[in-house]
Amino acid sequence: MSRRTQHFLSYLILLLGIIMLVDWFLPGEEMEVQELDLFYNSTVKVGRGRRPTYEDRKILLLTNGEFYRVGKFPEKDYLKGQKIRITKALISNNVSEIIIVGKIEQTEPVGILSYWYFIASVIGSIAIAIMSLRLQFQKLNILLVGSFMFMSIFFLIYMFYF
Repeated sequence: MSRRTQHFLSYLILLLGIIMLVDWFLPGEEMEVQELDLFYNSTVKVGRGRRPTYEDRKILLLTNGEFYRVGKFPEKDYLKGQKIRITKALISNNVSEIIIVGKIEQTEPVGILSYWYFIASVIGSIAIAIMSLRLQFQKLNILLVGSFMFMSIFFLIYMFYF
């Protein structure tokens, strides 16, 4: 792989990773207090042909009929009618957390970046990109291409799917 291609991939990985991490770390926009109806899973057929693809979706449903896609369910179970505030990320407009309104406000992360292994993968990809800016050997190039594939696919999923 030429040095120019290696730098291009590294800078692109850095850009995508920094956009995702900044979106995750910045405080998001809080919506008004609403009532929770339920969290539920739905399996949807998304493919065609002889062997269709099925997708598992996690949905947050409110009593007013609005629904939002979330990356993971909260650790605790909440009752119907519970007052919540939804926090959306600034850049991607994803639901990043819910705030349970009560005597004590509890924050529950529900975004896709709430899973530690996704954060670790993004940070690992950024580390590989930084190393490949300084070093050049075959195994690092293989890791760089793998990091680029992961980061580009995950970035598209993060920005447009959730």
